Amino acid sequence: MDDSDSDSKSCSYSDTTSSGESSVEEWQISKEKWPNMKVKILEWKKKMFAKWKQIFATSCVFAVSLDPLFLYIPFINQDMNCLRLDQKLKIAALTLRSVTDIFYIMDIIIEIYTSKICSSLTIELHHISKSEFLGNTFLPTLAKKIWQSYILIDILAILPLPQVLILTFFSRMGASRSSETSKFIMNFFVLMQYIPRVIRIYLSCEAPKKSPRRETPIWVKGVLNFFMYILASHILGAIWYFFAIQQMTACWQYACQNENGCDPNTFGCHYQTFKDDLCPISSPNATIFDFGIFLSILQSGVPSSTNFLQKFSNCFCWGLRNLRMDED
Repeated sequence: MDDSDSDSKSCSYSDTTSSGESSVEEWQISKEKWPNMKVKILEWKKKMFAKWKQIFATSCVFAVSLDPLFLYIPFINQDMNCLRLDQKLKIAALTLRSVTDIFYIMDIIIEIYTSKICSSLTIELHHISKSEFLGNTFLPTLAKKIWQSYILIDILAILPLPQVLILTFFSRMGASRSSETSKFIMNFFVLMQYIPRVIRIYLSCEAPKKSPRRETPIWVKGVLNFFMYILASHILGAIWYFFAIQQMTACWQYACQNENGCDPNTFGCHYQTFKDDLCPISSPNATIFDFGIFLSILQSGVPSSTNFLQKFSNCFCWGLRNLRMDED
């Protein structure tokens, strides 16, 4: 009995020691593997971050190509000689712009999350109060990060300038001096909003060049240059259309100033014959009003159409021709 008890005890002891040794060995193995696992996790994060930057760069290109849609929203009601807004195009432009803005917001969040702010601030949070942490540490650090990174450009890029200015100011301008100020403000900010978006595309395209691992193929550079040429033609044509609408409204303002008892709201849809007399399109008279480079598009009837494909094709071809002329 004693021998059997001693044997069982020795067996159980040997089992526990062997299991303990195996657990220690497994812990040592896992400890040895941990640095490799950490490296793999960091590499995976870098790959995912690089993929996101590619997706974001593509969304930036789409955003710039979709912004000119807002310039096509106003059109001329030729029967009543007044301005209208294309409601279908307005809804489509607002929806697409909102989708592209989501990518900018996501990039801002990712830039803040991947920075060293979160890890460093978490350590400091244990040593100070929440109010001191928020006022003296978090907000100044976040502001510094925004100023030193691309986050500020992203914030400027998502400002709703075309939505507010075109859809609000353009439809409310009257035949007064304030309308000229409104036009200037609208044109300035609508054109300026392209600057942060184009800069963001440039920075996104320049980022892969800084990595020593891979070099951008020549054909990729060629495709990008060709696409930027097409995009410039698209934007130039849309601006030409937008300014043609404004040139017509400027003629209406001029006609109203020369008409006794003219209603200041010349853009309202109530027919006024003096507009046809002082703003002739079919038989233009430069001594009355000079439409300049916008006469051809006004004579074509494109500003009076709600057919977007017709507008886009005519204006895009005009922009393409003029860019080629500038190069020659």
